Amino acid sequence: MSIGIFGNLEVMLVLSTLFNPVGLSIIGFTIAILMIVEYVVLWLLTEELTTREQVITIINLIISLAYSIANSPLIIPPLYNIINNAYESNKGFYSLLYMAIFIALVILGIIPVLMYLRKYHNFNNLSKRYQEISLKITSVQQAYQEINSKLNTSQNEIKEVIDNINKATELYNTALRNPDLIITSLDNKPEMPDVVRPNINYVVVGLGGVGTALLRGFIDYLLSQGSIRENTDNPFLFVAFDTNQANISDLRNAYKGTVVENLLYTFDNFELLSANNIVNHNPWLAGFSLSYIQGAGNRRAVGFAMYNTVKDALMQDIAMRLTALINRTMTPRVLLIVLTSLGGGTGSGSFIHFTRDLLEKLRETTRVNDPYVLGFGVLPRSEEGAIFHINAMAAMKEMQFILSNGGARADEENNVTNPFLAFFLISRDRPEKDVDENIRIGLARFLSDIGTSGVREARPNNINIQPGGAGYTDTFDLDDIRTNVNLAPNSFLTFSRYDIYFPASRVSWYKNIGIRISNEINDRYTRLTRLLAEIRDDISKYKANTSNLENEINTLIEDLNSLITKVYRKWSSITSNMHKDLLLWRASIEEGGSYGPSNLETPYNRLMSSTEEGPNKNTIERRINEFNSTVKSEEVFLKNPPASSIQYVFGVPNLENFNYPLERTFLYEVLSQRRDEFSRALSHLRSPLGEIGLTMLNIDYTRINLPLNVTTDAKNFISEHNPSLIRNVRGQDDRGQDVVSSPPLVTALMVTTSSDENILVNEFPNDRAIRDGLQSKAINPTFKKGYIQYKRFDISTYHIINGIYVWKISSKEQPILRDLTYLERSYKEMKDNRPEEMIFHHTLFYDDLEAFENITNIGIGNTIQSEAVRKIADFWSNFDPTLYYIDIWGIIDLSYVYSGIKSINNDLRNIMLELSNAIRSLENGSTNIDLPKIRSAIDRVSNVKLPSAEIFNNIREKNETVNNQNVNRAIEDINKLTFDTLQLLEDIRQKYAKDYITKLNELKKKTTDYYLSNIAQNLINYVDRLSRSCDDLFNVLNNFREETQGMRIRG
Repeated sequence: MSIGIFGNLEVMLVLSTLFNPVGLSIIGFTIAILMIVEYVVLWLLTEELTTREQVITIINLIISLAYSIANSPLIIPPLYNIINNAYESNKGFYSLLYMAIFIALVILGIIPVLMYLRKYHNFNNLSKRYQEISLKITSVQQAYQEINSKLNTSQNEIKEVIDNINKATELYNTALRNPDLIITSLDNKPEMPDVVRPNINYVVVGLGGVGTALLRGFIDYLLSQGSIRENTDNPFLFVAFDTNQANISDLRNAYKGTVVENLLYTFDNFELLSANNIVNHNPWLAGFSLSYIQGAGNRRAVGFAMYNTVKDALMQDIAMRLTALINRTMTPRVLLIVLTSLGGGTGSGSFIHFTRDLLEKLRETTRVNDPYVLGFGVLPRSEEGAIFHINAMAAMKEMQFILSNGGARADEENNVTNPFLAFFLISRDRPEKDVDENIRIGLARFLSDIGTSGVREARPNNINIQPGGAGYTDTFDLDDIRTNVNLAPNSFLTFSRYDIYFPASRVSWYKNIGIRISNEINDRYTRLTRLLAEIRDDISKYKANTSNLENEINTLIEDLNSLITKVYRKWSSITSNMHKDLLLWRASIEEGGSYGPSNLETPYNRLMSSTEEGPNKNTIERRINEFNSTVKSEEVFLKNPPASSIQYVFGVPNLENFNYPLERTFLYEVLSQRRDEFSRALSHLRSPLGEIGLTMLNIDYTRINLPLNVTTDAKNFISEHNPSLIRNVRGQDDRGQDVVSSPPLVTALMVTTSSDENILVNEFPNDRAIRDGLQSKAINPTFKKGYIQYKRFDISTYHIINGIYVWKISSKEQPILRDLTYLERSYKEMKDNRPEEMIFHHTLFYDDLEAFENITNIGIGNTIQSEAVRKIADFWSNFDPTLYYIDIWGIIDLSYVYSGIKSINNDLRNIMLELSNAIRSLENGSTNIDLPKIRSAIDRVSNVKLPSAEIFNNIREKNETVNNQNVNRAIEDINKLTFDTLQLLEDIRQKYAKDYITKLNELKKKTTDYYLSNIAQNLINYVDRLSRSCDDLFNVLNNFREETQGMRIRG
């Protein structure tokens, strides 16, 4: 008990020592000082004066000061005395009270610290999270840059591969065009060999859309061959006329800034082609709706009217350029080439008039009096619209008319001019792949050939050597065309191509480019595939990381937002910056942000797209496959070139061991070892027509120049009236035999690479000529033994087509020109159903009514021009081009009529002879009578069918228009034969039959020989049947005579 009391006394003693008024005053002042320090520290830490913590500190400071002042004996003694007395009266209680006050003040002083520390902890936690996110953002950005770098690498890889493929493909196309080149590497452009250019001025005109496209193809071909050069006197003038302004603009822009720009003239005065201006220049259009006139609209007449509106200015501009061309090249020789579609509006409607006007202008303004003028007309395809077919049919009708009636120059009696030396037809309706490209290339080569063929060695008097070694050359083929065409002046032409060459450029491309690039791009594609797979995985991981990071940022932003209202001023800028950074970071990794996953996914998806165009995996895979296929097909081709109708290529079976560099001397060795192949190559040239060369016209060559299955009588009839259809053919016994054959084609072989001595050899070209030609440049590239263009023996063949093959060889057969089937069908449909529209599809004579009257004898002089043009259109609608060939198909068809009647006549005479001989034998007692033979002959007569009067009348009526004398004589012969046969039938009925029966009856009465009597009775029966058959035949043949001649024989 004493111990407890003592312990309490000690506590009380301590409490009374510390917690008395004076002690409390000292403690209070101490706490006050500490609170001041705390306040200052909080101010320094928060840069604020009135935070909650500071308010509590101030309260604590005030309380501490209040207690200190109240308990201090020095400041307010009276108050102190009161408090001290109270204390003294109960020290234990007040000591405990003072201790509680102390503890409260201490706690009150600690609370701000704790409050600050709690906020600091939260702030510091947010800062750490912010720092972590900052590091993650940096990591994401780095990952983004790495993925983006991989994407760029992939894109660049694809572009480089495609670029290499494009370069290799371009070199491949160069190799195809130029077999003589040696291709060494991807970036080394092969040097083009010197080109011998023509010693004639080429004026090449493209009319309409198709014509300008063909013109462009020819220009591009000349450029690819090095025929057009900088700073030389290029012998070329290119002219383009089209009412499609965009087409002309594209053509002009294609060659802007090139050497071609100054050689190209295009029509630009489109402002002149207003509807009113067109009508003013073409009065016959008055009364038609302006909607028909504005724009050619595939109407030939409107295309012609538009040309007619601007022709004066057009011809003047072209004439000025022609004069400059002739002065520049110092040669007056001109080859004028006109390219057009026959199915369109502008070109088809204007080509005849344009060529005629340009030819006239050429003669007026230059020294050129007799230029070579070649026209090329492209026929539409069968699936094209009917309007194109109608235009083409109309154009062909007009061309056939001027070919058959027009002279080279107009005169008073014949005022229609044929401006063309030759007009070539080209078909688009063929089953071959890329027919338009083949036409473009074939035409370009043919046009080049006809001016550079038949090369002679350079001589000072006829060759003008140009800088760089290229010279001009003479040509014999244009004169050859002129000579052959004069033999068949009313015929169309077409052409074909054939090449014989050793594929030096293709072999070098295969070895130096094809294999290497193929291996390279395949390896690069494998690496690219792996890289794209990595990118796919990286993007997937990147999307997951950015998604998680976005969630973290959103959470931190929410926490920051909750802290912003409670945060100290000193921290507010930090949290504000943190908030801004977080918003920016979140925006950067969101969709649409600078580091958004879509920024990577979009280009990746574009790279992986199978539908979008441009550089992507699908494109490069397709291009690589195509290139690999090209390389593989080239390998197959080079090892064993396929049999072709357009070329003969020397194969390289040991292609793997064929090493480079491919020197000319090595080429010579290669060619020397292949001599036997030249004979095989030449055998292709000796194949039948239609089997050699890429022929440009859709003609059924199997039906040309074939023996016709006709009777002897028909052959004799044809021989009498058109002996040109008779051909002598050697049989197996080597004896000649005359047969009736469809007309031949004139086919001329043009060899563009040769020398004088080769041209003069027999049966040129032969294997020696080709071998020497191919080897000459390999021996010595400077040796000019003829011009050997690219070690390729270019052979162009042109065919002069007898018009019978363009139109119809027989009314019973389909046209040999297959295009004519749908051209005629569409034309006839419009003629029958919409005849008033035919005026828009013809053009010839619309601007020359007088010439039309003079040639056709159709009077239109007293009618207004619009009505006159309608009459001209009616004339064309009914114009039949086949009339010009009636001496062929008419004679052939009439021969069947003649043969049918002649066979009746022959059979009747043979029967009469057999009957006379039989009766004579019976009278002499002989029974050796060939009754089956007589019965068979009578059967033939009884069952015979006469030829149709319709065929005969059709030919007779059509011949009334052209008055062909051969056909007139043939008709007269048939009429005579008909009359003679009728007379024979009448004689048999009225005389011979009665006489025969009378004699046979007398024999029966006189003879006792049963067998002889039986034969006589059979003959009586035969004669009676013959008489009745003759009655029937007489009536039928008499009807035929009445239908064909309008007269009968009374019987």
